[in-house]
Amino acid sequence: MPQMLALGLFYLGAPAVITNGLVGIGVFGLGGLTPALVEIGLSFGLSSLAASFNKPQTPKPEDVQQSVRIQTSYRFRHYGTMKTSGNWLFCDTYSGGLDKVITLGQGKLTATLSYFIEDNIVTLDGNNDVPTPPYDGHVHIETRAGLPTETYYASLAGHFPEWTTAHRGDGMATMYIRHKDIDYKDTIAVFPKLTDTVVGLIGEWQELYDVTTGLTAHSDNAALVIRDYMGHKDGARMPVAELSTPLAIAAWQKAQARADVNIPLKAGGTEKQFRLWGSYHMGEQPAAVLGRMLACCDARPIVTRDGGLAIDIRNYDQDEVSSFVLDNSVITGFQGFGRGNSVLETANVVKATFLAVDHDWQTPEADPWIDEDDVANFGEKVTDRAFNMAPSHGQCRRLMKRESYRANPEWVGTFFCRPMALALFQEGLVPVNYYIGKTLVSGIFEITSFDIVLGENGILQGVTVGVQSMPLEAGTWNAATEEGVAPVAELSSSDNSIPDPTGFTLTLKRKNVQGVNVPFALIEFDPKPIASLLTEIRGRRVGDPKWLPLVVSEDDDNEVESFVLADGETYEFQMRYITARGRAGNWVPTPAPQLLAVSDPVAPIDLASFTNTDAAPHLGRADFNITIGNDQHIWSVRLYRKATGVPVNVALDTPISTIYAVSLGSYNVRDGDTSAVQVLLEPEMDGTVNWVEGTGWVFSTTKFVKSAGTSSNLGQTVAALSSSTAVWRVLFEVSAWTAGQFRARFTGGTAVNGTYHAAAGVFLDKLTANGGNNTFNIGTDSAAAGEVTRALMFQEAPAHAPQGVWDYVAIPFNRSGVAGPGTTVTVTVA
Repeated sequence: MPQMLALGLFYLGAPAVITNGLVGIGVFGLGGLTPALVEIGLSFGLSSLAASFNKPQTPKPEDVQQSVRIQTSYRFRHYGTMKTSGNWLFCDTYSGGLDKVITLGQGKLTATLSYFIEDNIVTLDGNNDVPTPPYDGHVHIETRAGLPTETYYASLAGHFPEWTTAHRGDGMATMYIRHKDIDYKDTIAVFPKLTDTVVGLIGEWQELYDVTTGLTAHSDNAALVIRDYMGHKDGARMPVAELSTPLAIAAWQKAQARADVNIPLKAGGTEKQFRLWGSYHMGEQPAAVLGRMLACCDARPIVTRDGGLAIDIRNYDQDEVSSFVLDNSVITGFQGFGRGNSVLETANVVKATFLAVDHDWQTPEADPWIDEDDVANFGEKVTDRAFNMAPSHGQCRRLMKRESYRANPEWVGTFFCRPMALALFQEGLVPVNYYIGKTLVSGIFEITSFDIVLGENGILQGVTVGVQSMPLEAGTWNAATEEGVAPVAELSSSDNSIPDPTGFTLTLKRKNVQGVNVPFALIEFDPKPIASLLTEIRGRRVGDPKWLPLVVSEDDDNEVESFVLADGETYEFQMRYITARGRAGNWVPTPAPQLLAVSDPVAPIDLASFTNTDAAPHLGRADFNITIGNDQHIWSVRLYRKATGVPVNVALDTPISTIYAVSLGSYNVRDGDTSAVQVLLEPEMDGTVNWVEGTGWVFSTTKFVKSAGTSSNLGQTVAALSSSTAVWRVLFEVSAWTAGQFRARFTGGTAVNGTYHAAAGVFLDKLTANGGNNTFNIGTDSAAAGEVTRALMFQEAPAHAPQGVWDYVAIPFNRSGVAGPGTTVTVTVA
């Protein structure tokens, strides 16, 4: 184990000489490493200072937004959602234009959210050209997502034969940009930096293995990002087998779940507790990259008991507190124990930077975390942190709160403990109740180090545990009072007052395409109030994750047509204005934001017939026949089941069956199945061979008559009921009722009673046998007087139609989802 961990530290850029003390920390104390980058460095040995000289500079988010031309450069890899451009791979002129290929990043670009040219957000049309002013089709953009086997840029090869099919860029996301020929007077307006004009995209990066679902997909979950980096060939290159032991997988799943917790936001809504967005380049020491990742989710690397590697993300709640208590029976001594940190380590003001999307993916300072009382008494003592892979102000502030508690512990030091303290291996929080003389040291403490003390011949002598106070308040969060105020993004005054579109309306239209009517939306809007504004409109089918842009030319001053709509689907559209510098206004929906696409507005006619075809008592099923009249607009018939008297809402109700129908067709449809087996003998009350009459019951031809005066049963032994614990459906009929109550019940063993009924009628019930029942009864109270004319019973199965009195409603629809008149049949399903 020590050799394996030493090798792991070497992978991460640790110094070549690893002391025995370091190996001890590695084997038993990685869970105690703090997330700050400098502490990660210290944990790898005192010589880390020397390793810092001449090391590559840590990239900032803005670094990957530049497009530069240098002969050799580091490859970048991105996680989460990032705004990126990249280094040149190729550049040359052709027929008055400029062709350029740039690298975007190593690994897979899973989704492109938008493109940008300098500060302008742009969209592409169907030819991959930028149609909006000032570009007006003069910029062509293609991308490759970084698949293991990529496709070369055939468009570029058509201009430059030296770019061949071998120039694929496998595993690397790239972008091909063509600046087309343009009038020299417009060149600066379109390409302000000429060949150095920056073009790039905002995209989602990397597909990560989900240790919980076993699937691979894009994610920015902090635990999944760190695991991917640790085992990736372009990351820390740690053995994947060590990340995949059973206990390591369990630890990764725990960390993933904690990172995925929904945290409320002050402005409303929620965000995931810990996400990671950011970039690293291949020249960085893996320890430095891992350090800033861990810092941004307050995580620690741990070694599991089966030799695996994982991380621990703490929630600082009672569930994390060890059941083992450090008290005078465990602690044999202490070192450096006292109240709080030294004056050089404490802080009452925590400052930090974070990744701010609304600051154009820059890293501004968050609202400082300040201990107002301590500042008032002792002045400011500031500590700075960089959480530059934390993509929100709220996440940064949560990390700052924890840093504040660590910088100001009530108690800090190291305990020497008896061997029984091995129980704290890989624990994070421990209760302490220890007297130093007459002074009681008590509370919840965070374990910061854990070392095994071995004597001669490797005999275990004890354990040393470094601790510092960490109250559970560090893990609580009140967005309203603790999220603070995010720094305000600086926009120009003109861009701050981008007007909203007005007069934005939708109208459903149809056009005939090769003899078929197809629907589209006519989108109308007021002329833009400022001539220099650009108009953007987008639409999508309701529920689809991605919007489709519409091309709006300068000639489209107040209306455009949408793409062809899918028949019967509902669509929504939005519109906004953008300045020539690319600053966008608000997306505004139409006042009626959804539009149902209908190519056939004519509703079908009445059904020719809709009838129930199976006879009562309908044991667990109902059969129907549907016949269609002479109707060219028919497409389908939907069968609904509703409680009696409750109308169908075709927009909300789900049909139990849909039949695709044609004119003059006839169709049979069933609700439920035919598996029900009625188990009562003489169910029509046509004999007394099987029925046993209690006091007050008298048989009369095809009925049993009950007289008032005695509470009694009319019963029958049922072989199928013996030892049963199933649900049984019951139907019985009472006539000539004059008084009292009747009910179904099981006896033999503990009685099971149904609902009393005080009326004449057909009654339904469900009884769950208890394993001791053997007899079915019609039971009464003493006042009951009336006649029982029928009784049925069968075991319920999942495929049966639900018991009850139902309105079955058959409604015809045309191809566009327009409903015709419905027909209702009422059926009692036993």
